[in-house]
Amino acid sequence: MLRRRNFNQQGTVFCVMCQDQIEEDIDHLFFTCPFAKSYRQRIGIQWDEHLTLLPRLAEARSQYNLPFFMEATLIASWEIWKLTRFLREEIQP
Repeated sequence: MLRRRNFNQQGTVFCVMCQDQIEEDIDHLFFTCPFAKSYRQRIGIQWDEHLTLLPRLAEARSQYNLPFFMEATLIASWEIWKLTRFLREEIQP
């Protein structure tokens, strides 16, 4: 994701939230990263990682049937994004 958007990568495109040395992309950052999984478990949302993005969101929304599902999802995603950007700034050479 960082490389595709020509984001200043500060020397690495790997996820700064985990030790798996996996290139950061949308799927990893918000759904499959161990940090993202534990964060989402705390707010009670699980994802079917075998689905693509929109079906994944639709299935989770119907499964949890919360009136504030999208708001919780967007806020959680924004917080994960802000934390990764902060960590990237902290580890720059």
